Amino acid sequence: MAWLVLCVLGAVGLTAGIVVPRRAQLGPASGVPWFWVAFPATCILVAAAIAVFAWPQVLTGSWSYWWEPPTVNRPGLQFLSSEQYQRFVMLSRWRWVLPVASLAGICLCIWAWRRRRV
Repeated sequence: MAWLVLCVLGAVGLTAGIVVPRRAQLGPASGVPWFWVAFPATCILVAAAIAVFAWPQVLTGSWSYWWEPPTVNRPGLQFLSSEQYQRFVMLSRWRWVLPVASLAGICLCIWAWRRRRV
């Protein structure tokens, strides 16, 4: 997931490089620059929300353990360990939380931009 965060922060840096000089021409903004607080966090949330549906192995780390189902079903054979089960439970929770948090972050970014809190 580190490469995902680095790519998002690169996009945030590119946006800052374009927006900040243009905003300086309009004069100083009043108040706390909430846009630059909300925008990076929202970008990471949106990327994680996309990844939770498109490529969940990035978020859960499920490629890091042996993933071959047993070919013979024997009584008492446990398929998943507790840690592996918790990864799947966490993934199902993230599929609800991350999109909602992304929408809230987008709304906060729009609010901050329109209020000139850049």
